[in-house]
Amino acid sequence: MITIYTKSVTKRLQYTVDFIFNEICSLPFTISNDIQTLNGFVINYSNEQIDVPSYHICPSGLLDDESNLYPEIVSLKDQFFQLFPSKNADHQFDVFSAIFFLITRMEEYEAKEVDEHGRYISSQSILVQHKVNHIPIVDVWVYDLVDQLNHCYHSNFQLSRKYKQYVTIDIDNAYAFKYKGFWRSLGGTVKDGITNKTKFKQRLDLWKGDSDDPYDTYGYLNSFSKKLSLEVVFFILLGDYAKYDKNIDHNHPKMIELLGQLQKFGQLGIHPSYQSFGKPHLINQEKERLKDCIDSNVSHSRFHFLRYTMPDSYRNLLKCGIENDYSMGYADQYGFRAGTCTPFYFYDLKSESKTSLKIHPFAYMEGVLKDYYAMDTKEATNSINQLKEAVQKVNGVFTSIWHNESLSDKDRWKGWRSVFESSWV
Repeated sequence: MITIYTKSVTKRLQYTVDFIFNEICSLPFTISNDIQTLNGFVINYSNEQIDVPSYHICPSGLLDDESNLYPEIVSLKDQFFQLFPSKNADHQFDVFSAIFFLITRMEEYEAKEVDEHGRYISSQSILVQHKVNHIPIVDVWVYDLVDQLNHCYHSNFQLSRKYKQYVTIDIDNAYAFKYKGFWRSLGGTVKDGITNKTKFKQRLDLWKGDSDDPYDTYGYLNSFSKKLSLEVVFFILLGDYAKYDKNIDHNHPKMIELLGQLQKFGQLGIHPSYQSFGKPHLINQEKERLKDCIDSNVSHSRFHFLRYTMPDSYRNLLKCGIENDYSMGYADQYGFRAGTCTPFYFYDLKSESKTSLKIHPFAYMEGVLKDYYAMDTKEATNSINQLKEAVQKVNGVFTSIWHNESLSDKDRWKGWRSVFESSWV
């Protein structure tokens, strides 16, 4: 049993050590503010010296309820990046505060700018600025803390967790050409005939029965996931038709049929539409649409365009009964937005409370590698493998975002199916 001694047991401290010792380490622990009860393996998380053998971590003050400190940053050449450094302690920095700062996304509450879609701008992030967002630094810190405790107490704490990986697929547009209705199909055909001869030919080949719809990659996904025993989560866009929301109608029999097929080999969640931003009633409407289509409860989500803000968007998910969200990452960066590859519960800084919404960070989105970093398939494969290795080192959870159309192996996505396959094999 590890005992964390502190002068004051706050909600922030409880949340942080729960995450460290329950979610990552799976080690028994307790928190106490009574020196008389201390025994065994003690972490002294206070500014005082105590007459009990202990490992000292000096608190910065951030974990005092409602404190709002911005961390001093230490980036050491021979050691890893640190926040909230301290001099008179066994640990070089306040690792508890550093982890809390990152996984609560405290810096996003104070964001001075947003992009054209109302999203937090990744360049404002401490991790991005110091180029450490490509490693799960929080998990690295925790592993180092356990090593330090083992050294201090000549103990042998073992972390029992195992590496996991998930495939997540966003279905923004279930089919490229099929089931769009007469007027959408006619308009698309005329437009492609003028501006895109490749797509125009694809439409003609589809109508003649010479080829399948290029976005219809569901049979391939079914076979591949079963072959490798991969867990798959699909996020379905079911918002009304608009500029950024262009899936086929949720009431279309072929959409309902497709969802039934996907349900047989994966979990289904909602992909809250672009229009639903800041509108919980629309999120709930889309959730109910999916629920009606699959005749099953819906508890998973990922925001379309990764369009969300802290804490309001997560609060809206909670209002709608969502239990798991997979949006924690950037639309223009790959790596770990919250510094971790471990799922964690959303902590609402405005209400100072741990919530029931579990956040599942992702490591990369294929479109970021291709469109923002202009990677070819070889470069993308290497970058993905580096991310994967970083997660494997801490036995974390490796999650990625792909789309049904990016697995078509056609047009702009020619060759990318091999990238997808190599990231799991």
